[in-house]
Amino acid sequence: MKAKWVGTAAALAVTLAGGAALGQGAADVIKARQQGYKAQGAAFKTINDELKKDAPSVAAIQKATKVLADTATMQYRWFPKGSGPEAGVKTAAKPEIWSDAAGFTAAQKAFQAEAGKLGQAAAKGDLGAIRPQVGATGRTCAGCHNKFRVKT
Repeated sequence: MKAKWVGTAAALAVTLAGGAALGQGAADVIKARQQGYKAQGAAFKTINDELKKDAPSVAAIQKATKVLADTATMQYRWFPKGSGPEAGVKTAAKPEIWSDAAGFTAAQKAFQAEAGKLGQAAAKGDLGAIRPQVGATGRTCAGCHNKFRVKT
């Protein structure tokens, strides 16, 4: 069930993120990025749930890391100017995303790099490498959340 949700969420995120690049309104852009981040959250949950099992499903982990890799690439299109709090739509995005664009881009790149390493470990089926890389990838999420996301 979880693996199905991850795949569905990834497809939805891809569709919505592609639409955001085509000039949707702020509400649609915000919805697209929220769906993308929900897909990331579901992927992390799948990975962490699998790693708690006696016999984790490497296939489920691989599918989830694909979602992380895809959304790590798409995230650069999720924050066009005008899609912050000024849009009048509920969003957890802080204005610092745009006022410290270089810092935000660095945080995005850090996530993309760590998600890529996680995907490489998963592709090899190496649970010994996957476990610590999940933590490293998660820390990049926290680093961005701490500075660029309103606590919810």
